[in-house]
Amino acid sequence: MGASSLSHKPEGGWAFDESVAEVFDDMLVNSIPLYQPTLDLIADFVIAEWKEKPVALSLLSLGVGSGVGLEYLLDRLSPHLRFAQIDGFEYSPDMIAVAAKRFSKREEPIELIHHDLNEGLPDLLDRAHKGYEIVLYQYTSQFVAPESRSRVLSDIRLNEMFGMMFMSEKTRGESSAEEEILQRRYHQWKRRNGYSREAVATKAKSLRNVLMPMTSSEIERMLILEGFQSVPVARYLQFETRLCWRGSLPRPRL
Repeated sequence: MGASSLSHKPEGGWAFDESVAEVFDDMLVNSIPLYQPTLDLIADFVIAEWKEKPVALSLLSLGVGSGVGLEYLLDRLSPHLRFAQIDGFEYSPDMIAVAAKRFSKREEPIELIHHDLNEGLPDLLDRAHKGYEIVLYQYTSQFVAPESRSRVLSDIRLNEMFGMMFMSEKTRGESSAEEEILQRRYHQWKRRNGYSREAVATKAKSLRNVLMPMTSSEIERMLILEGFQSVPVARYLQFETRLCWRGSLPRPRL
């Protein structure tokens, strides 16, 4: 675990720079409700689907960040599964530096790739020719420009026979009244975790027009339009995780 994020106060607009990378591990746990339990749930789904299939899996992480979430999942998954390929896409050089150090001594075939998701995923066409069995798209789409989000989903290639994507997002309330209630309770939750009222307000202001959440129903419609079926498997206040699969594929074990 990195340094404490409780005193971190961004100046100006939000950026995933060195100051954020230094405290990112702690920030995830204290800013995202059920962060670790959601990772455990994802691991349970993946193990249930793949532990009896004698294949080496390909995994794609979109927005790998500091790598702390992927590391936690691999600690859960590797005793049960084999990996042929793990690709982690990340836009921030400072985050890649932290993740590279974190993964430097691991045995899994992990490659970190500097890439801007606003440009879609054209390079993936050659990276996993049969598609990825597992795609992690966690708390990342909300930072992609709204006009590019459908393109990213369209470019994601899941295995032609089996494949699952886990999409975690901070959502917006379906109405202004719902948003006000959820926002107030979320800020209260963060203050219970040790953030000051000033720190909560400063971060919220810095994220304005950088983190642009969609409503849960908007996310579901976007997924459907890009050929995905999905089911919410975790939800707390404004945060939800969906298990997604291509509409033409057999449904993963739920």
